[in-house]
Amino acid sequence: MAENFFKAWREHRDLTQVQAADLAGMSQPVLARIESGARKYDASHLAKLAIAYRCSEWELIGRHPAEDRSNVVDIWDRIPDKNRELARRALEAFTENKS
Repeated sequence: MAENFFKAWREHRDLTQVQAADLAGMSQPVLARIESGARKYDASHLAKLAIAYRCSEWELIGRHPAEDRSNVVDIWDRIPDKNRELARRALEAFTENKS
């Protein structure tokens, strides 16, 4: 199974497995098996754990919480939806090929 960062994010948020499982609406044994790789996770698990850990679903499977978040994609992910059009226009202003 591919690497994931479920346990790292839980620990980053200073949560026990019991607390995290409660926040995500699942049992502690299910969470323990997901963290260890003994159980496959699905889209529902990702969505619930991302909410519990206050991160994106992508981050749970693609980024350790201690990694630098200064790349453009990570910055974009932190922009609220209501501000994304303004951010897109600002970025577009820096390109040579304006559309």
